[in-house]
Amino acid sequence: MKPNKESLVDSHGCNLDTEYEWCAPLQKCIRPGEEECLFG
Repeated sequence: MKPNKESLVDSHGCNLDTEYEWCAPLQKCIRPGEEECLFG
């Protein structure tokens, strides 16, 4: 099934529609509340 609209993504490719955010220390998209973005 195709989505009705284009997904919003940030410059890292994180899907903003599903509340993913870029985590620089982990070098990946994460969903706050499901995974922590830990430094070092």
